[in-house]
Amino acid sequence: MLKTPTELNENVKAIARKLKLDSKKAIFLTVQPYKEAIPLECYKNVDAYVELNGGTSQLGWRIWEWTGVLIEAESHCVWKSPEGQLVDIS
Repeated sequence: MLKTPTELNENVKAIARKLKLDSKKAIFLTVQPYKEAIPLECYKNVDAYVELNGGTSQLGWRIWEWTGVLIEAESHCVWKSPEGQLVDIS
């Protein structure tokens, strides 16, 4: 089953190296969707949320893993609150 990893395991470190990312800066976010969020539309969701609540968008990667089968990185966008907190609202 494809899911987001819950720890910085060797597969996550390997894909970070492939993307030329520093895995030491990896963070894990809890998803806190807002009720108007459109599934699979993180960019639109964050833009709309910023309009209503301020803050900015933060680009990054969402990692998906099917343990022992595959690992992939998906371009992703989350909301950065005016206080600097990152929240995955999608």
